[in-house]
Amino acid sequence: KSDQQITATLAGFTTAHANVWVQYASSSKWEEAPMEPVSGSSGFGFLLVRVPEDVQYYVEAAGVKSPTFKLHTIDLPAVKNIKVTYNYPSWTGLAAVTEDPGGDLRAVEGTVAKLDIHTDKPLNNAQIVFEEGKAIHLDATTDNTTSTNVPVEKDGTYHIAVMDHGELVRLTDDYFIEARKIGQPTVKIVKPTKDPKVSPIEEVTISVTAEDEYPLQSLDLHYSVNGAPEKVASLLKQKGAKQYDGSMMLSMEDFKLVPGDIVSIYATARDGKNSARTDMSFVQAVPFEFEYSQSQAP
Repeated sequence: KSDQQITATLAGFTTAHANVWVQYASSSKWEEAPMEPVSGSSGFGFLLVRVPEDVQYYVEAAGVKSPTFKLHTIDLPAVKNIKVTYNYPSWTGLAAVTEDPGGDLRAVEGTVAKLDIHTDKPLNNAQIVFEEGKAIHLDATTDNTTSTNVPVEKDGTYHIAVMDHGELVRLTDDYFIEARKIGQPTVKIVKPTKDPKVSPIEEVTISVTAEDEYPLQSLDLHYSVNGAPEKVASLLKQKGAKQYDGSMMLSMEDFKLVPGDIVSIYATARDGKNSARTDMSFVQAVPFEFEYSQSQAP
């Protein structure tokens, strides 16, 4: 039940017409059909659609006959369904996800996709064939189902094929493999929005936001007074969120600042694989400001 293109070329003569003659195994009669000219050549073509059984054929043009050829058909199992279970790398913190029906593979690099392949009849000597790389041989089906693991390592394609009489015969169209690159978290200090100038006794709220495709494992604020060894404060109350807003208050009075002192700050975020950090900001202590107004007293 697959299609088969027949092409014929002329040698030593020309003609505007050619016919193909076919005889199916279940019929005693030959059937004739006109062939279509092939653009840009002296050849002709004809498509046998959904060939149901063995068939023999020859081509005739201007009284010249080709030899008779035979097509042998084989009744192979058909792939009815593919169930895909994605087992993500442990560093992602993600639980396995199943696509049913599935086929195309799209996941972060390092994921292992388990394929449960269901056919309409028992399957033997089958394999998964990749655009590049070594094929994966499949176990014979049990209850018309076989399973295998496919590492998602690079972009490409795959299809399922079976070995029959020494020839690898395709059972499916191509499925795509998309190996997504591992990105980094995004992290930003949203408050203060610029380097603030504060009094030596002021309290400054630092607000940080972080986002990632994978669960966050840490969100930290780093600060240092006048270049002293930095201190680190965790803003992430619970691991596992993919988006988180954290904040803390820095009391300038605790640092015993005097005008001119500087507190440097930056934030970092980390998932199970990569980390990211913000640019450094600076909080500067300045002298107190006094405002004078005329007294209302007599």
